[in-house]
Amino acid sequence: MIRNRDQSRRTAPLATAVAVMLATLTPLASLAGEDVDKGPVWRTWTARVAEDKMDDYLNYLTKVYQHNMAAWKAAGLLTDYKILVTQPQGVDDPNIFMMFQYKNMAALDAPSALWAEASKKALDQIKDPEARKLMEIDYEAWRTFTGWAPTAREVILK
Repeated sequence: MIRNRDQSRRTAPLATAVAVMLATLTPLASLAGEDVDKGPVWRTWTARVAEDKMDDYLNYLTKVYQHNMAAWKAAGLLTDYKILVTQPQGVDDPNIFMMFQYKNMAALDAPSALWAEASKKALDQIKDPEARKLMEIDYEAWRTFTGWAPTAREVILK
């Protein structure tokens, strides 16, 4: 009898760990159901742009950064991108969200050299004098990076 008690004491932590693991996998298993399809993956970058610089920053995004995003999309690194502007509720809240859509989780593992190559090609093709001038401005001084939102998978309801 003592041997069985010792054995149950040793296996109890393992049984608890397995139970916790199965409980955390339940939400993932529900995605495999017939009511939803796995959609694309989204990563969202957030920043706080100085109020008096928002128009300038959006102009920069339009004239310069959009070329990067379009090149990434053309290279198959992204499937879509979106820029959202919000009214922050607190002093530390972001007021701009840059959303990047990927085909799947594996697409997040693309080598950084591919991103850099696509960006260089895109920026080298910019001929507009205003855009070229914007490329020289320290736009980083206009914003404060506030973080990455958790990577999320879009769920498509059937």
